[in-house]
Amino acid sequence: MLPLINVVFLLMVFFMLVGSLSVRDVLEIEPARARQLAPADAGSGTLVIAADGRLGWGRRIFALDQLKAQAAAWQARHAGQTLEVKADAALEARAVVDILGVLRDAGIVQVKLLAANVR
Repeated sequence: MLPLINVVFLLMVFFMLVGSLSVRDVLEIEPARARQLAPADAGSGTLVIAADGRLGWGRRIFALDQLKAQAAAWQARHAGQTLEVKADAALEARAVVDILGVLRDAGIVQVKLLAANVR
């Protein structure tokens, strides 16, 4: 019985070390950096914007022309929640402003721009 307990314990430790509990973004980006950060809201959605303009939300990747429909559907399901926007640092600020305008047109009024902490 003792060897079985040891094996189960070792498997548990292995999966704790190897496994990841956090969900990765659908697009790999290098986030913008900031000196002061506010804490992220639990339960909010995250829109990821790559340097080439591709958008990712949940597990879907799509283009800018599909953003308004995606945002309106999210807003209908999550009214009152804050949408987090994580943009690549290489993305031009004008592109972020255009995307924020599309989100506003879709009815999303609470948006938080995410950045990495500068230390």
